[in-house]
Amino acid sequence: MNNSRTLFLLAACFLNFIKADEPAHPHLHKEVRIVGYHGPTDKHIFKLFRGAEILEMIDCNITTSPSELYSNLPRLKKLHLENNTYHDVDYETVMHGAHSLEEFYFINIKMKRIHIATLGQLPKLRICVIRGLKSPAKTLDANILNGTVLEEFEFSNNVLETIDNLAFNGLSKLEKLNLADNKLKSISKEALTPLKNLKVLNLKGNKIEKFSMNDLPELPNLEEINLSENPVNELKLDSIEKVAPKLRTLRIVETAISEAQVKELKDKTKTEIIDKGEK
Repeated sequence: MNNSRTLFLLAACFLNFIKADEPAHPHLHKEVRIVGYHGPTDKHIFKLFRGAEILEMIDCNITTSPSELYSNLPRLKKLHLENNTYHDVDYETVMHGAHSLEEFYFINIKMKRIHIATLGQLPKLRICVIRGLKSPAKTLDANILNGTVLEEFEFSNNVLETIDNLAFNGLSKLEKLNLADNKLKSISKEALTPLKNLKVLNLKGNKIEKFSMNDLPELPNLEEINLSENPVNELKLDSIEKVAPKLRTLRIVETAISEAQVKELKDKTKTEIIDKGEK
C-alpha cells in the first residue's frame, strides 16, 4: 500500500466528524477519532490534523515516537489512547513534548514499559487516567506528578503495591483520587497530606485489612471514601469529625466487616455508611 492510499484511509476515519455541508479539510477540525488503524503513524499522518485539540486513538498500532505526535499537534488539549499496541516506541518519551495537554487517558495499553514520571512535565494537565497497564507499575515514585495542576487522577487496575510519601507532592488542587483495583495494603498519612482539596478517595478493590481515620491527615474537603471489595476487618472512625468534617459517604460493600460492626458504626456517626448495593 503506497503512502497516498494510507493517508486517504486514515483521513476517512476523521471525516466521520465532518458535517455534509462542510468542506473536507481534516486539518481544520478540532476533534479527531481513529479506530482500528493498523498502518504507519509517522509525522506526515499527524500533520494532516495539526489543528486538532482532541485526539482519540482506539485499537490501533502506533509506530511513531510520541514526541513527533505532539510536535505536529501543537494545539492538542485532550489525548485518549485505548487498547493500542506500541511498536519500537521509547517508553521514556511517552509524554515528552505534550506541553498543551489538559486531559490524558491511557487505558489498556500494550507496552513493555512506561515511564510515567514524565507526567510532571505537563504544566496544564488537569485530568489524568492511567488504567489497565499491561506492564505492571508497582510503585508511584516521589514527585511523579509535581508540576501539573491535576484535579482528577486515576491510577487503577495497575498492580500498584506502594506509594512514596512524596508521590502526591504539589497536588494542592486535586479533588478526585482513584487508586481502585490495585494491591495496596495501606496508604501513608504523609502521602495524602498535600491533598487539602481532596473530595473523593477511591481505594476499592485493594488489599487493605485495617483502616482508621487516625491514619489520615486532616482532609477538610473530603466527602467520600470507597473501601469496597477490600478485606477490611477493622474500621475505626473515632476522629472522623476532626480529620474529615465534610465526609458524607463511606462505602464498605463486600468487606470483612460484620453486620453487627456496621450497625455499631452507623449508630456512632452521621456519615452515610453504604455496605450493600453499589460498590
